[in-house]
This record gives sequence, structure tokens and C-alpha cells, in this order.
Amino acid sequence: MYRRRLGGFWERQHTAGNTDSIVRCFMNTNSLFHRFLFLLVFLLPRPVGIDCCENMILRDAAFQEKRDIHRLCVMANHEDEEAWKRFADLETWFQNNGEDLNIELLRVEADQPEMTWREYGIPSAPPSLPVTVFAGHYNFDNSSFYIQHWEPGPADEDLEAIRSSPAREQIRQKIGENLAIILYAPGNDDSSPVEKILESVLTDWNQKEPFPLDVIRVDRADVRERILLSFTGIQSTDLDWLGIVFGHGTLISPPLQGEEITEDNLYQQLTTLTLDCSCLQSPSSLGVDLPMVWNEENKSQIIFRGPAKPAANDPIMAILAEEANQGTTKRVFWLATVWSFTFLVTIVILAAFFIILHNRKFKNI
Repeated sequence: MYRRRLGGFWERQHTAGNTDSIVRCFMNTNSLFHRFLFLLVFLLPRPVGIDCCENMILRDAAFQEKRDIHRLCVMANHEDEEAWKRFADLETWFQNNGEDLNIELLRVEADQPEMTWREYGIPSAPPSLPVTVFAGHYNFDNSSFYIQHWEPGPADEDLEAIRSSPAREQIRQKIGENLAIILYAPGNDDSSPVEKILESVLTDWNQKEPFPLDVIRVDRADVRERILLSFTGIQSTDLDWLGIVFGHGTLISPPLQGEEITEDNLYQQLTTLTLDCSCLQSPSSLGVDLPMVWNEENKSQIIFRGPAKPAANDPIMAILAEEANQGTTKRVFWLATVWSFTFLVTIVILAAFFIILHNRKFKNI
């Protein structure tokens, strides 16, 4: 698989060769202590998606986290010259239009025996080649998901839809001065109460909180929004759909649909963003980043709120904050527990290995 990160460099992955090099490095290390350190660095488990942050609310901390990098993959056999030409054309397009976009361009060789298709959001090899697959990637749990595909590749209007859309353009222009953006796609029910719910929540929130909210409506019929509709899952439902976006484009999961859209549920998700950030409660645990341009101009428009707690004279907001805190902590508790247990087991194994090697050294003296 060949890989090009925007502004990056060519990278050819040789899994077997890397493993051989690691083994040779280990076997050629004469110092027992160096071997121990080598194993400690190489085998020590690392937490995925957990970053520590202090003295910031989750909303503020989100602007400082790394973005999820999604993948546009040209899939074909290695000798497919048409696919290589298409890859080169896409590379040129990204160089001219993909600056500050959280997408990487990949050339995936479908005839490689060690291919893991789920890494690209699909369960198995595509039924026909060549094909270009747009796959999302969530850093927090290292998972991938399917967004869209084209045979053999995207047209110019498709590339522009990947890069931006009216809704995403409004998000990146407004997000820096708001606590969050409420992304709303109306359904087919003309009697839906969602408009009244939104009006009530926005009025109440903006009167009590120092950071305002804003609403952006997504037009399901706008072809320019087709990538956003597919990415968020809006296109798969006729129900009212509502998602909260914060930071540099993070969409809180799960979004609310149909009868799930209530004032209480909306308040709970919004209040989560005002909680203090910590190692067990990070912005990346809340959802995945939208594919979106995010540049220095957008960064300069960020207004940081700083640490804050719900108003002492507002018991309802205090209760909602506590519920949000418990819900968010549970989402990452399992990850922290598994990592801690794995860490302890690894230490025990390494200690036993070190003792065995140490004893062998004395026996040989």
C-alpha cells in the first residue's frame, strides 16, 4: 500500500521486513539492561484516544486535540495503470485544493495477500476494480467506517462535495465563537415539535450561559451536502435528525433522531461540553471529526471560555451536568480499565523475563 499524507511523503509499508529488523535489533543487543528497555518500549501498551487536559472545559480542549484523518482510497491491483494515473490526478487535486483538510489519499493494492479491508471501512474486497472508496477513521477507538464510493473515481463535483459544503462552511465560520453548533436536518413530519424544542433550548441557554449556541439547518435535497448526509447517517432516515458539533468539527455520538429529540436529551449533550476535561473524559471520546477544512484563520477566531461549572443557583443545570459527567465517564471507563490491567500484566511478564535472563547470566559465569 502506498500512502500520501497531505504535505507529507511517500511511505512504503513492509510489515515482514520491519518485524525482521526488530528481531535483529533485539538479538544484536548485548546488554541485558538494554534488552529489558527495548522490550519495555516495544511491548508497553499505550492508551488509545486518552489525552490528559487540565483547567479547560471539554469544548475548549477539543480545539487542541489532533483531528481524525479520513481516507480517500484508490483501490486496484498493483499493475493497474489506469488506477495509478487516477491516483496521480487526485494527488494533484489535493495539492491544489486539500490544504488544511483532514483527509489523506491512499493507493490500496487490492492484490496484496495481507490486505485487511475493514481498515478501509468495508467488510471484504470490492466486487469490481478499480474503485475509489471514501472511508472515515475514528482515532479514539481506531475504527473505520464506509462513507461513499465511486467507480472508477470521483468527478470534480464529487471532490468539491468531499472538501466542503454549505453546512460545513457555516460550521467552521461560526464554531469558534459558539459553545457548539446544532446541526438540524428536518424530517418528513410536518407536525414535528423539534422547531419549538430548538427555540426553547436556544432562548433559555443563551440567556443563562456566557457562550451561545447556533443552529445550522441541513438541506437533504442539496446535492452539495451528499457527503455530509452519508457521513452523518442523515440520508438513511426520514426522521428529524439533530447532531451537536463542537471543537474543530467533532460530531457528538450518537446524534438524536425522531422522538429522541427532547429538551432533556439536548441539554444533557450540551452540558457535557461545559464539564472539565480530564484523562478519563476527553473531547475525542465524544465523537468523530467531520471531514472539513480547518485553517489558521479559523483557529484565530476561537474564543476560549476556560474552566466553568453550572451556576450554583440553577439546580436543574447542576443535575444535568452530573448526569452528563457520569455518562461520559462510563464511555471511557472500560478503555482505562483494560489499559491499566494490560499494563500491569506486561510489567509482570517483563519482570519475569528480566529475572530469567539475569539468572542465566550468572549461571554462565
